[in-house]
Amino acid sequence: MKIILYLSIVIVFVGCNTEIKDDNVPTSKIEALTMLGEDSIEAETKEAELSGDIILKARGFEPGWYAEFYADRVKLLLNYGKDSLTWKADFSDLKNKKNFKSSMKENNNGKEAELTIILKEESCTEAASGDNKEQSITIIYNNQSYSGCAGR
Repeated sequence: MKIILYLSIVIVFVGCNTEIKDDNVPTSKIEALTMLGEDSIEAETKEAELSGDIILKARGFEPGWYAEFYADRVKLLLNYGKDSLTWKADFSDLKNKKNFKSSMKENNNGKEAELTIILKEESCTEAASGDNKEQSITIIYNNQSYSGCAGR
């Protein structure tokens, strides 16, 4: 009986021994949450990129957020991935303009929501990756401001 117990303990320890590779382990909470947020819409992103529908991508930190702009909507992943929404509106002007400002209001089940997007043509360096983008962006959703960088 003891042999079976010891053997099962050894099997459990050997079976749980997995190799951790350093190249894909996040080093901070922001990096981990950003990776999760990007993975959560990865399938849609790949499909949209193949069809050429994405006009602009943007992201920022503190709090972490990510946005994809299409001609007829924007998909937002906010607050380190805790909140997400799709706002339908005409964003086709983003194809040709480097500077853009728009404020929109929507009433959904008696609850009013407001979205403001301010896009400026100015060099921007992403805080987490160090990548240089050609535009800075500020998104204000229900009085919460999200700043970051944008690029095509």
